[in-house]
Amino acid sequence: MRYGILALLLFFHVRLAVSETLPIEKIEFHAKTNLSAISVKGKNTSAVTALIEMNDQEIRKLSVVLDVKNLETGLSLRDEHMRDRIFKTEDGKYPEIRFNLTSPFPVSG
Repeated sequence: MRYGILALLLFFHVRLAVSETLPIEKIEFHAKTNLSAISVKGKNTSAVTALIEMNDQEIRKLSVVLDVKNLETGLSLRDEHMRDRIFKTEDGKYPEIRFNLTSPFPVSG
């Protein structure tokens, strides 16, 4: 009987859970600088993909990867400085920026 209930719970859990790869057209960012009166706004210039796992109550997993070379602030010199002075590694490469959800996030609705 105990295993039957466990199997039933697993069945409903799997039926309600959704795990998908979703395209995201646009991601925007707003960053503060070392000068309190100045902040920088920007966006990515190419579509990215998000991996998401959720049910009707919460988002359990979320992962988004951005390519640093596709971030723009509206000023090409500032973009170049951002890439070269902040993101560029010692070997001359530009890493990906990864966002991962670290704990479940409730879904309202």
